[in-house]
Amino acid sequence: MTYEEALETKIKLCNKCREDGKPTEAACNNCSDKLAIYAISKQIEKEPVCLASHPSRFCICPDCGSTFVERYGIRMKFCNNCGQKIRGEE
Repeated sequence: MTYEEALETKIKLCNKCREDGKPTEAACNNCSDKLAIYAISKQIEKEPVCLASHPSRFCICPDCGSTFVERYGIRMKFCNNCGQKIRGEE
């Protein structure tokens, strides 16, 4: 199962719970499915926005907006701020 498939499954479970039980906001915020959705979504690679040119470029995390520096085409694998998986150079 891919991260995308796992995320889709968890979202379906979360939506079904909302439809069936109509939980309170507090119960929904503390739900393990909601936490799993957040954690799984961080494992799906996202492409950062990179500015300037080599040898160093400033890049912006697509999830939280924090910046990091890519040097000589070497990019971080995860955002230091939010933990989002960053897509490497191809």
